[in-house]
Amino acid sequence: MEISFSSLLVLSCLLFLQQTNAITVHVVDGIEKNDPQLIYHCASGSDDLGKHYPKFNDDFHFSFKRNIFFETVFFCHFWWGKKDIRFEVYRETGACGHETGGSNKGICYWLVKEDGFYFAINDNPPPSAFVRKFVDGIEKNDPPIKFHCASGNDDLGIHYPKFNDDFHFKFGFNLLRETVFFCHFWWGTKDAVFEVYRDSGNCGAEGGLDSGICYWLIKEDGFYFSPKYNPPASELIRKYGW
Repeated sequence: MEISFSSLLVLSCLLFLQQTNAITVHVVDGIEKNDPQLIYHCASGSDDLGKHYPKFNDDFHFSFKRNIFFETVFFCHFWWGKKDIRFEVYRETGACGHETGGSNKGICYWLVKEDGFYFAINDNPPPSAFVRKFVDGIEKNDPPIKFHCASGNDDLGIHYPKFNDDFHFKFGFNLLRETVFFCHFWWGTKDAVFEVYRDSGNCGAEGGLDSGICYWLIKEDGFYFSPKYNPPASELIRKYGW
């Protein structure tokens, strides 16, 4: 009996897929009064999980297996009164994925609270296990903040974030010349412009080249940096004032 190499390859892939652990994403309503009603809608490029109107402590969760051919991404859009925010609740190389260990444990746990979104990679995590996720950290956002990011080759446009919005972008390393991205920020009468990434400078030489992450948090008193995704407050370094 002869078995071709292609047949063995297909069989190996099928066995790998069967052995791949499932990922479970939890979205838990932690808004006790729930007035106004929290609403959220979760989806991926292939699956629409619909709108949900949870009660306090409701745990909406869904499971899936990682795709070895394409990166898996799920996002959720949340509405709470006049506030709304949309972000990725799972990305293989980002939120909850390898950067935080969620893919290894198979758990992405999101808790929605009055003051933002809290994340953990444990099932039924204790309060000490949560990390508050945000990028625009100016809670009142009055006046509204705006920013414009670009490199020598790419213009990423002007953005008007809401509190907790996470604007992010990716790029590959250039072996022929140094990569540099800058952002210009405006907040009322204040403005600041600086490089958010340079191979030999901001983020690159400060751990970003090793981790693949440049995390900037905008606060009322300035700009905080970490080479980790969803860093605890103790690991954020204030780099610039307004």
